Amino acid sequence: MNSETTQTAAPVDRFVIQPFYDQGGITIYNADCRKVLPWLGRFDLLLTDPPYGIGADKNLRANKQHGRAVAPSKDYGSGAWDDAPPPRWFLDAAQEQADHAILWGGNYYGLPAGPCWLVWDKDTLTVS
Repeated sequence: MNSETTQTAAPVDRFVIQPFYDQGGITIYNADCRKVLPWLGRFDLLLTDPPYGIGADKNLRANKQHGRAVAPSKDYGSGAWDDAPPPRWFLDAAQEQADHAILWGGNYYGLPAGPCWLVWDKDTLTVS
């Protein structure tokens, strides 16, 4: 082969993780956990809010309790980001990668019950 017919492979673009915050041994990533976790080694805390698979991007989420609205539905924009929850193997692998894990919406994933509940009340924040 001569150099005129030899093709070189295109360089592979690597996913570069840019921390949202990185000081004093604390690093926070604000990104899709499904894209970030494969690039991380072992870490102390996984705090994530993965897609629930309830169609929140289509405003189809259930938001009524005992016949009354608990909180108004929000417009999350259109797309397919909440069509399905992450696969179980991914959730298991993510929890094994961290010493401690908080997965918001864990009730949607069929995970075993934990020793306590954390509540993230997104609709009643008031700032003075």
